[in-house]
Amino acid sequence: MTVLSYAPAWVKWGLVALIQIGLVATPLAERIGVHMGGREVVLAMQPIDPRDLLRGDYVIVSLEIERVDRSLARPGETFERGDTVYVSLEKDAGGVAHAAAVSTEPPVDGALAIRGEVTSAGGATTLAIDYGLDAFYVPEGTGRPLETADRNRLRLVIALTESGKSAPLRITLDGKTVVGDTLF
Repeated sequence: MTVLSYAPAWVKWGLVALIQIGLVATPLAERIGVHMGGREVVLAMQPIDPRDLLRGDYVIVSLEIERVDRSLARPGETFERGDTVYVSLEKDAGGVAHAAAVSTEPPVDGALAIRGEVTSAGGATTLAIDYGLDAFYVPEGTGRPLETADRNRLRLVIALTESGKSAPLRITLDGKTVVGDTLF
């Protein structure tokens, strides 16, 4: 016999409810932690505006740093699909971050780096990397104008933690917020 076999039904159901709440709350708490503890980084992007009948408008975000030149890796370092990688970022004069190095090891010098997963390592010169920043939900009817905006003027501002975790904060056009994360 277990301890739960003697517990009243409301205790058992309460335990089940707590477990379910915990499963739902864990990713949310992690995202809130990234938003609150991360520093802001601006990335160049190219939007594509689809529509999901169940969730409304969202912008598919194609980031410049999703394709990283293999020459930015240490000599002899190899990559395979599914590898966790850290892309070190350097800001240009306009404050936009670009890939400066890529490695399977996190930077030890406290450099600004974003963690991602290699989705394709088959190219001779580039790696395809996913950072989990590929969709940004927007209020209904606001996605289409982003699609037609000059792609050189659009930016995705993210929160980035020291461990490389990231979360989208807002999309800007010429430095002005067009749409922000509705969670915050």
